[in-house]
Amino acid sequence: MGASSKGALERLRETVKFHFHCRQNLAFLALLVGGSQLPPARLARADAPTARRPIAPTPEPLPQAPRCLGRWQGEGQNAGPVWSIDMTVTAEEGATCGVIEYPSLGCGGLLTRCHREGDRVYFTEVYTHNPGTCAPAGRIEARCEGVDMFWRWRGEDRVDTVLHRVESQPRGH
Repeated sequence: MGASSKGALERLRETVKFHFHCRQNLAFLALLVGGSQLPPARLARADAPTARRPIAPTPEPLPQAPRCLGRWQGEGQNAGPVWSIDMTVTAEEGATCGVIEYPSLGCGGLLTRCHREGDRVYFTEVYTHNPGTCAPAGRIEARCEGVDMFWRWRGEDRVDTVLHRVESQPRGH
């Protein structure tokens, strides 16, 4: 290495030290002085304000944990008297994902064509016993928060109510 190269390298090192303490972009400085002899890792600082950082890809949103699984009970009412609801959700997605009973009306059946959209789960009722004692089967939209299920039934009418989670009892009680 010639004397002029050593001098240039020494000037570059001194300049780099100065700018390191000033938190300047060392890669730009090294290019100006022509110092390609420093390893690339020393040319640019990751925390320098003008240093380019790779842009991390936006992560896919994590699927929401199932919130509506379990047994739910409550009451509904449209034009007539109050009626009881007993609903058990076994999945939030799928062809069949639970059962629904209307004990005071004596009818009930399956929850089918279930799917989640955001914080809501949608079900279609298919009655399997005494369908004549209930209104025609409809669609249910549910949003679950802790022990409450905000329940909306749509069919020939619309019913909004809140069902409550039924905690399972230990066996033998």
